[in-house]
Amino acid sequence: MENINLAELIKEYDEQFGHILGYRRMTKWINHFNHTNYSKNRVHRIMKKLGIHSVIRKKKRKYRSSTPETIAENKLQRDFYASAPNEKWASDVTEFKIPKVNKKVFLSAIEVRKEALTSITPTQYPIAENKRIKKYKEKWCA
Repeated sequence: MENINLAELIKEYDEQFGHILGYRRMTKWINHFNHTNYSKNRVHRIMKKLGIHSVIRKKKRKYRSSTPETIAENKLQRDFYASAPNEKWASDVTEFKIPKVNKKVFLSAIEVRKEALTSITPTQYPIAENKRIKKYKEKWCA
């Protein structure tokens, strides 16, 4: 008799919550709202007999990749070693989105010198790479 009452509760909560509750959450909701103490195994067994199970929802994509606007020619071929200053220059701009503030931050990195970056600059707007390199060379390489 008690299993029949529990089966009715399971059907009721399954409809009420839109078929998303598994046996663990179903047990918690039934015990919470009805001030009962049914075990998870008992609820699971009755749910199996009734053919009720949770509907597994598709996970939302957290990141949507985008195609770059321009791709520069790969002249360095991953050989970043420079034997002298100003021998090899490279530039990269990476965009970071800050969700709560709804802003973007751009990180620019330029010049390779003895397998290490010379400058990394965070900005609030994308920097035109040619202007940045020209300005950097004027300041530090004159």
